[in-house]
Amino acid sequence: MLTDDGVDLDEVPCRLLRDGTLELDLGEEDGPTHRVTPWEEGFDVHVRGRAVKHDPGVALFYAASLGHGPAPLQAFARGIPAAVLHAARVAGVYEWSALRMLRACEGVQDLATSAPNLLWLVAGSVAERDVHPRALGDVLRAKRPALLAWALEGEVAPEHVRFLEKLQLVERDAAERTRVLRALRAPEVVRAARHCERISAAALEELVDLPRALCDAAFVGDALRRGDAVDLRRAPELVRDCVRLAGIMGDNAHGLWKRPTVESLACLHDRWVAALPRRRPDLVRVLMEQGSALLPHAPLEASTDIVPIRTVLELWVESVQMAHCAYARLGSYRRGRAFVFRVLRPERATLEVRCVGEELVLWELRAAQNRPVSAETELAVRHWFEGQPGAAHRPLHPWEW
Repeated sequence: MLTDDGVDLDEVPCRLLRDGTLELDLGEEDGPTHRVTPWEEGFDVHVRGRAVKHDPGVALFYAASLGHGPAPLQAFARGIPAAVLHAARVAGVYEWSALRMLRACEGVQDLATSAPNLLWLVAGSVAERDVHPRALGDVLRAKRPALLAWALEGEVAPEHVRFLEKLQLVERDAAERTRVLRALRAPEVVRAARHCERISAAALEELVDLPRALCDAAFVGDALRRGDAVDLRRAPELVRDCVRLAGIMGDNAHGLWKRPTVESLACLHDRWVAALPRRRPDLVRVLMEQGSALLPHAPLEASTDIVPIRTVLELWVESVQMAHCAYARLGSYRRGRAFVFRVLRPERATLEVRCVGEELVLWELRAAQNRPVSAETELAVRHWFEGQPGAAHRPLHPWEW
């Protein structure tokens, strides 16, 4: 049986000494790496003979109590109260720190049922700060806001506690803890989730990286409740395009933030794209007269299947034919920070390449009406792009025109 962090319980070399101490070999060197004293004697951890306070980051004892792993490990786990083991299970890879916390303060056991996420977060702080739980008696007996403040190393408000309570964790590992700490330390992120009944940790990274101006948008709260990381990633570019379209058509963009879902925002975007020629006939006349203005030359070799869009009028025609709003990005194309191409085969599509630093990056590839292209088309575009000088091998962004 494998633990969450990839340790095979059945393969862990260990032995139980006469005094009840457990020796474990969790490293690549020969001989025991860890010694753990019995529960009754304090559950102290020693590494290579040196007493330590930090957590080795391996969740073993709850699984061993269920009959997994070698006999010495199971025998040692039987010496730990079953209720304590069950309580420590919620700490994930910080099981050892949680057990030491439970050993140092009986009141911590209530957190396993009333505030499991807080127990997990505090156990991670105990593990990472090289502190022994016995030195935290007053902290562990404190109320939840004070305990969370200690874990965050900063001030907290009631909404921080509620945010953590509503959080649905997935992995309960160090990487997820880092994402949770970043979110808790960002006031806009905590505020964005205040109306959510639950918060999926799967979308936290995208939420933290979201422009702060969007955090209060209704569609962000919806994506956060559903844990839809893709919607959170596509939202910023979609909003920027809608703002550009609103400006071109003379509409008010303030209502964008009230859109209930990212999908409804995308539908509004598509309606504006379709209405643009009808709403701005004057723009069409100007384009017919002045559309021959050249766009900056793309530093990429064209092919028979992928050709650059060279003029403002060509860009407008591409936007109308493909029913997307590439024309709304005219400013970027005129500044030479991005280039747009017409993809003719294997299927009809529009490609945008951007300058990121000194590199050229495949930014977006879409079929008509912002539909995703086939795998065959994406492969053909990548093959063409990889042969270009200065090309960077990065994933395409899942945002819309």
